[in-house]
Amino acid sequence: MGWLSLLGAVALAGPACGGTGTADTDDPGESGDRPSPYAESGESSGGPPPSLGADEVVDAAMTGLRTFVKLEPDAAIDAVEAMLVLEAECPEEQAAFVEGESTVILWASEGCTTSAGLEFRGAGRFERFTIAEGAAVGEGAMLSSEGGTMRMTAADGRFVELSGYVYYQRATSGEDSESYFEVNGQIAADPATASPLLDGTLRAQGGLYSYSGGGYEAIGGAGSLGAGALPGALAFQFSDFLFVPEACGREPLGTVSVRDDAGYWHDLVFDVGTLVEGEEPVFDAAKCDGCGAYLVGGQRQGEACVAEADLLALVEWEGLPW
Repeated sequence: MGWLSLLGAVALAGPACGGTGTADTDDPGESGDRPSPYAESGESSGGPPPSLGADEVVDAAMTGLRTFVKLEPDAAIDAVEAMLVLEAECPEEQAAFVEGESTVILWASEGCTTSAGLEFRGAGRFERFTIAEGAAVGEGAMLSSEGGTMRMTAADGRFVELSGYVYYQRATSGEDSESYFEVNGQIAADPATASPLLDGTLRAQGGLYSYSGGGYEAIGGAGSLGAGALPGALAFQFSDFLFVPEACGREPLGTVSVRDDAGYWHDLVFDVGTLVEGEEPVFDAAKCDGCGAYLVGGQRQGEACVAEADLLALVEWEGLPW
C-alpha cells in the first residue's frame, strides 16, 4: 500500500472526458480539445457570455467533488443483492459458481417473473470477492450489465436498472487502509432503494481511491458527473486529482472543471506539484497557496482559490470512506 498503489489507481481511473490541463502545467493556455468562445485576438466571438463567475465555479467544483466522494458504491451493490433472488427457470439462463476468491452469479432473461413477483429483464453479473495479499486483507464487489441494459423490478415497485458497471474494493493492513471504486454507465433505482448513486439524477463515470496510514490521508482519481448533478452547470469533471492534507492542506493536484449552462468550460488548474504515473508525487510548498489558474473556454482569466475547509471535508472519514 502507499503512494505507488495510489498512483496506479489514479492512472486506472483515467479522465472520464478530456480536460484542458494537467497538474504540472506551468502556464495553461488555450486548449484544442474544446471550442473557444474567444477569437484569436482574444476578443469575444460574439456568443452569449459565460453564465458562471469564478466564485460560482469554485462552489460548483467543490460540490461536484463532495458528491463524487459520497456516491456510496457499496450501498448501491448491497441494494441490488437484497433484491437478487433467483428461482428455477427465472431467469431463463443462470449460473452461480466460485472462481478463485470470487463468488459469481450470472443471469440472463428476455423477461420473466418469479413466484415472489420479481421481474428480470436483460443480463447481469454479480460478484463478491475477498482480498488477501501479504498482510492486506479485505473485500470487494462488482455489479455489471452484460451486453445491454439489465433491470430488476420487485412486486412492491422497487427496481434497479443498470447499463454499465459498479465496482469497489477495500482492504486494511495493520493501521493502513485503502479503498477504490469505479463506476461507468447509467444506474438508477426507485426512491426507497436509492443510495446517492442509484437515485436516478446522476450520471457518474470514473473512479476514486483513498488511502489512510503512515501519518497521512489521501484521496485521488478522475471522473465526471453529467447534467443535473450541479445547479447552474451542465457537467462536471476532474482529472489527475490528488489531495494529501499532510503534503498541502490548502490545495490539490490536478484539474477540476465545470461546464456552465451557456456551454462554456471553466477549468481550475492547480500547480502545487506534479503527478507522474509510477512515480512519487512531488509537492512544492512554495506553491501551496490554495489557488490555481482559472480558464474560461481555454483562455486564462487569472486565478481562483478554494477554501481549505472545503478540501478537508473530502477526507472526513475514519478508516474507509466506502
